[in-house]
Amino acid sequence: MFADQKSSKKHKNKLTALPPADDAPIPIDIFVDLLIGYLESASAYTRSVANEAFSRVTGVVEESTMNLILAVCDACQMIGPVLQL
Repeated sequence: MFADQKSSKKHKNKLTALPPADDAPIPIDIFVDLLIGYLESASAYTRSVANEAFSRVTGVVEESTMNLILAVCDACQMIGPVLQL
């Protein structure tokens, strides 16, 4: 019923390590930025997921992450209360 298909090409998945860039964003900062975007969403489900995720990642927050959160808070105060947590 099914024909045996043997691939003549062998693919080797090798991960090449890139040297760390000095200006590369920190992964937790990217994740927190996404969570902040979810908090601004109109969907109650995504806001709920973002709130839960924030509570799970508080142990790995770095100084740059706090600066990101404070920058968003400052921006919200300048344009008016957009988020109601």
